[in-house]
Amino acid sequence: MGKPFNQSNQKHQYVNDMFDRIAQRYDLMNTLMTAGLHRRWRRKAIDLVSPLNGGISLDVGCGTGDLTVELSRHHPKAVIGIDFSLPMVTIGHQKIIKLNLTNLLSLGIGDALHLPFPDETFDTVATAFTLRNLSDYSAGIREMRRVTRKGGKFVCIEICPWDNGLLSRIFHLMFQKLVPLLGLIFGRDRQAYKYLPSSVSQFLQAKDITDLLTTLGFNKVKCERIAMGAVAIHIGTAE
Repeated sequence: MGKPFNQSNQKHQYVNDMFDRIAQRYDLMNTLMTAGLHRRWRRKAIDLVSPLNGGISLDVGCGTGDLTVELSRHHPKAVIGIDFSLPMVTIGHQKIIKLNLTNLLSLGIGDALHLPFPDETFDTVATAFTLRNLSDYSAGIREMRRVTRKGGKFVCIEICPWDNGLLSRIFHLMFQKLVPLLGLIFGRDRQAYKYLPSSVSQFLQAKDITDLLTTLGFNKVKCERIAMGAVAIHIGTAE
């Protein structure tokens, strides 16, 4: 297990550099680590939040754009994705061009802790596997609430620690051993994929995320566990 980061800027720089390095193999590794199920998880999350038709949506930590593309299925007026990794955003932009979605989707560089948008801009704000990579969870949620209009929807997908007896112990053991091995063989960056299980083990429990969302301005917060409990989908409405 990796050591916890002692300074927020240390984590920020480490994570930024890491995603820059693995951008070219990010989609492949996601498919290998989840047996291709990550796309289904994203689709389920967006279906649960039911974005407003004709609304404007934001994908925070968009990476290569998979969640951004999922948001486009709900007939939005526009979808914006932001991420702090230029190589990830570049790959995402190429994906959007291939899907002929450039008139609807746009990706850019941005910091989740300092979103470059006015208050109450978006009808839907979504984020997938991003929150645990932030140096300040509360600040990230606070910013996402700030740019969500009153009555707007929020959805977050994350891998969270959980205790489900033998099943969870087997999962954590495989996660600790298998993911770095896949990272070495296919991702060509073992260190980056040692960070992944470490970041999960040091992350919040699903209930803690629920409490944070409620404290920081979302109501009707619900959590659904999928993937045998390993993945938590949180949805809420901006107060």
